[in-house]
Formats: sequence, structure tokens, C-alpha cells
Amino acid sequence: MKLIFTLLLAILFSIQLDAQSDGFFNYKNALKISPVEFGSAEFQISYEKYFGERNSSFSFTPSLILKENFEETKSGYQLMGQYRIFLSHLRSDEGKAILGFYNIGIYGGLYGLYFDYEEDYRYSWYN
Repeated sequence: MKLIFTLLLAILFSIQLDAQSDGFFNYKNALKISPVEFGSAEFQISYEKYFGERNSSFSFTPSLILKENFEETKSGYQLMGQYRIFLSHLRSDEGKAILGFYNIGIYGGLYGLYFDYEEDYRYSWYN
């Protein structure tokens, strides 16, 4: 498990994140961390590479699940890859926004998921 986590970190840190300005969207790469997943004892990070004028993208998302307390133990990992085709964009240069947020996109696409998970429960009875 430590070897897989180390390899994932090495891959993510070796990816060159650079800006290319060839249109409205200046950045073609995005690195994202999901803080919502921390509530379920999961560390999730994703890398997304945009193509063209953000018409499509590829997203790679590894996550690590580690939880241990008196009653249960959870451990595992998940790898997900998505190819996204964006159907619409709300861009700031067009003056479109939802609740003040720009650059929101609706997409459809294909994804693959690998999930390896182990969970143990401890059950005790007190009389």
C-alpha cells in the first residue's frame, strides 16, 4: 500500500503544470484536492488536462482511504480516469455567471474506476 501511494505521489509531482495562453482559458492543467472527502477519511487529489478551448479534458483521480478507531478499520485506494466532453461553459468574458461563479461547465463522458477496499468491524457485548 505504501509503495502504491509513493508511486502515485511521484507521478503527480513529475507532471509539468505550465500555462499556455492560446485563447480565453490561460491554463490547460489543473491540480485539485477534494476537502469534502476528508470527512469520510479519504484523501483525494485529481489532475485534469484540458484540450482545445476546454472543449474536452482528461481527469485522473487517485484517492487513499485510511480510517481506524475502536469499532472499525477501513483501508483502501481508488483510481479513476475520466474523459470529459464539455457541453456548455459559462465564461466570464461573455458576462455569464451563476451566483458569482464563472467558468462553470456541464459535461458528459466516459470513466473507468478501480476500487480496492478492506473493512473490519469489532463487535463486543457487555452484560
